[in-house]
Amino acid sequence: MGTVITMVGMVASGLCGFFFFFAALLRASRKGYQAGTISLVWFLGIGAGVVLVITSPGDVISGRALAALGPLVVLLLPALLLLMLPRRKPRRIFSVRRVRFPYAAVGQVVFVIGCLATAIISPLSWWTGGPWWLALVILAFGLLFAVLFKVVFTSVLGQPVRAVTSFADLLAAARPPVVFMRAFDLEGATFVGSDDVAKYRQYALAGSSVTQGAVIIPFDAYLKPTIERCIGPFLALGNPRDYFTPAGALRAYFKDETWMEEFRELAQHAACFLVGAGESSNLRWELQYLRQANLHDRLVIVAGHPTYARGSVWIGLAARMAGTPLATWPAFAATLKEAGYQVPADQPEFGTVIGFDADGRAHVLTSDADLPEEFVEPIGAWLASHQDPGRCVEVACAKCARMVFKRSDTQAATFLCPGCRAGSPHIRAAFEVLRWTVALLALPVAVGILIVPVYVGWPGWITYPWTAVVFIGWLAVAHVYSTVIQRLEDRLARR
Repeated sequence: MGTVITMVGMVASGLCGFFFFFAALLRASRKGYQAGTISLVWFLGIGAGVVLVITSPGDVISGRALAALGPLVVLLLPALLLLMLPRRKPRRIFSVRRVRFPYAAVGQVVFVIGCLATAIISPLSWWTGGPWWLALVILAFGLLFAVLFKVVFTSVLGQPVRAVTSFADLLAAARPPVVFMRAFDLEGATFVGSDDVAKYRQYALAGSSVTQGAVIIPFDAYLKPTIERCIGPFLALGNPRDYFTPAGALRAYFKDETWMEEFRELAQHAACFLVGAGESSNLRWELQYLRQANLHDRLVIVAGHPTYARGSVWIGLAARMAGTPLATWPAFAATLKEAGYQVPADQPEFGTVIGFDADGRAHVLTSDADLPEEFVEPIGAWLASHQDPGRCVEVACAKCARMVFKRSDTQAATFLCPGCRAGSPHIRAAFEVLRWTVALLALPVAVGILIVPVYVGWPGWITYPWTAVVFIGWLAVAHVYSTVIQRLEDRLARR
């Protein structure tokens, strides 16, 4: 029982530590620090936390308490160091070559050091009288951190995407480009977030996150191949604060004195302007310019993706703590109305694509779009004819009676608007904690069940059938658990 309590404590402290570290990471980024400095502070903080946990006197804190609080301490120290960083003027990079730090080489060195340190500290903790499970925890987490550090520094940070010096060659091409507009503070925000890895893996370009349990893809990375195949080159003005050039739309970086003129030139050649909900002074100017230059009929809004309909309550809370603005439809709709566009004030259905006619009136081109083709094909048809396809109708929410446009072929007997379907934020937060806890405990619990024959003293021949039974049972339980949790979330959202 004590071991189970210790494991639960480790998971809880790890989740708390990660939450505060994530908020501190966002705040450090907003203070003007880039990936190199943040990575150095993170490395120093993690190292200090590990040393503090290892050197903690045994007569002051017990081994189980130390193991339970260890993840919190290890993650809290780098968070505190990031919070202590003074505010500085953000570095703005306008050249094509942006990344200069030797991430790949550093990743290899840290991986070797991490493996050697783990190989020494783990047996040393047992030989000096520590419990065997603490040695296993040190071994597992030490190797895990070493491998993760190597993968991130060599595969992700060590192979950055490159920008272009200008769009001149692309603008001279036969096909006009699609321009990606967004608030720079929301650069790289999640567009597709799903546990259906098999379905969405093929759309995850560089810069996306793909694991065995989830896939996370930004807006422009998800739509880029389909846009370039069906309409034209996918371009965007780069954020000068970028240290790494994001994948997705091809970016060029221009100085503060020239970016407006570059946008005007780009706008005159563009076939379409794609934008998601966001708020910034530069985005507001771009929207106003398109209206004044009579280019607003090329503007297309994409209102989210169905897989990320609920988002993460905890990430949203961490972003608020860090002072990072959150994208909300009401604020974005107010910005559009100030610029002379006529849009619905209520949150559209997820997967909705909205175009504008010559008078600036919004037309819902489609809703419930999921795959890239379902977003891009209605956009291509609208640009060709500017005729409302009439595939969406207004339906009333069964809970709040709010009217929302929805595709006629996807209507259900009872419809809930996006706000009602998301459910209570408190319930969503509790379910997120439950999901993470189960995910983190699943592997150690499965390993514990696998070694039952060793402790019980069963015959050796039973090991292999027992392994097969445990594996099949684990898959069955995981499927049932996922189904039950999803149905319970949906049922609670309808209440």
